[in-house]
Amino acid sequence: MLPALLGIKRVPSQSTLSRFFQGCTSAGKNLACFRPLCAWAMQKLPSKRAGYALALAATRLLHEDGHQEGVEVGDTRVGTKPCLHPLLAICSEVRLVAAFWLRPGNRSCANHVVGFFLDLWDNLPSHLRLRVVRADSGFYVAELLRLWTPLRVTFIVVARLTRPVQSLLRRETCWQATGIDGTEVAELAYHEADAPATARFIAIRHRLEDKRSRAGASCSSTAPAAFIKCW
Repeated sequence: MLPALLGIKRVPSQSTLSRFFQGCTSAGKNLACFRPLCAWAMQKLPSKRAGYALALAATRLLHEDGHQEGVEVGDTRVGTKPCLHPLLAICSEVRLVAAFWLRPGNRSCANHVVGFFLDLWDNLPSHLRLRVVRADSGFYVAELLRLWTPLRVTFIVVARLTRPVQSLLRRETCWQATGIDGTEVAELAYHEADAPATARFIAIRHRLEDKRSRAGASCSSTAPAAFIKCW
């Protein structure tokens, strides 16, 4: 199955893969192996004048039996479960994993996100330019937002729906229609103290019936999502 999925002629045997992964006994050994591998893959990418979009995600890998190394109980979309909490960086246009850090499931979303991005940035090939960084709320960290400004990185990050943000969304908001039925957007007059001065705070909401029928909708009309955008 794997050769067909990956579009390659053959793969190593199970015993070969087992011996390989048995050598990954620490974070240092993992990085020593996979960092050059990711760098080699990115070196193969052509230079693009428009640049590449980088997607950052802090996701969850469920492990119901809980026996895998590093699995800890953490919050997931289906409640508190044994899981891992990896960080991912993907070049969107080519669907290439540019960086991957594995973390125990009980780590908070913000753990190591700054170091994760800096490690990726330091190992980014010189001929590649980032057009934009898109990230989920796990990367909504003031230190990281401030870091992107001097690096001249344009970013769009999902904001956390903190109480101050929720209070803004409960008030009368001037929502504007979009080209997608049931989806509206609004720009909020809100600026967090630690956010870059050039950041704009945008909110988006969907009608409930449209949310159920359309994959990828992130919220209801009573609980809009917010994201911060910097040009």
